[in-house]
Amino acid sequence: MTDMQMRLLRKVEELTLYTLELEAARAVQAAQITRLEAALAQLQGN
Repeated sequence: MTDMQMRLLRKVEELTLYTLELEAARAVQAAQITRLEAALAQLQGN
């Protein structure tokens, strides 16, 4: 592989890992929102 191909491959790997980290954070936030919505509904008596 050429140097440019290796650099591009590393960048693709870096961005893939970043995307996976963002997805994990999004899943945590979605779970928090679900818990907060349930707590709010309970407080409102629904």
